[in-house]
Amino acid sequence: MPEIRFSAALLAGVLCACAARPVETTRTAITPDTLPSRIELGHALEVRRLTDDVWLHVSHKDLPGVGLFPSSGLVVRAPGGILLVDTAWTPEQTRVLLDWVRTALGAEVREVIVTHAHDDRMGGSEVVTAAGATIRALPLTIERASQSGSPLTATPLEPTGELELLGGERVSVFFPGAGHAPDNVVVWLPSHGVLFGGCFVRAGGSTGLGNLADADVASWSAAIRRVIERFPSPTIVVPGHGAPGGPELLHHTRDLVDAARAER
Repeated sequence: MPEIRFSAALLAGVLCACAARPVETTRTAITPDTLPSRIELGHALEVRRLTDDVWLHVSHKDLPGVGLFPSSGLVVRAPGGILLVDTAWTPEQTRVLLDWVRTALGAEVREVIVTHAHDDRMGGSEVVTAAGATIRALPLTIERASQSGSPLTATPLEPTGELELLGGERVSVFFPGAGHAPDNVVVWLPSHGVLFGGCFVRAGGSTGLGNLADADVASWSAAIRRVIERFPSPTIVVPGHGAPGGPELLHHTRDLVDAARAER
């Protein structure tokens, strides 16, 4: 893959964001032990309720030498429809997820935010586009998707975008710098106290940083600190793989990154 460089405007956006006022919430913290029961949808796909209007969707893929491996995204019910944060892993799983949303929630997926250009984040992008949803992603994510042979039809996001979607759902998209991938963003849902960290944030049981094929460990160290500074007390933090938790997942990720840097 050719070297990818950030534009001055993109980096300036990151630096401005780091000085932004931290966002806090006073909701009661969630732990893995208090997560709702799973709803099995078939096709190695399940959903779990996190708050009144936010569900976790978890799709599994059979990886060589690993077996079935989970990948998480969000389903967010807003006044004007449904927001997905990342698709399911495959097109078929994404079709099943859209059917569940339509049947169980009585609504359509209207907006999708893709948090970086890997298949576990955007594998169902063609399905949601065909269903009439608008995909939003960083310009770099759109560029990287095209380079990987999986073009992404998407509306470009600002690296520190503050959005109001679907009748008033406030969403903050924050690019803290490269980490797991050059283009990873986190998504903050202030009215729900939920921070979606995606693959940039590691689950509590993780003992390493996972797939480092596109990672920048040195940058990750500063980037995770920017996230901690900007979002010091989210109620729920959702990693890309593994169980949700609270702010401790951000500190756990920081510690794993620091340990990985020390070994290099």
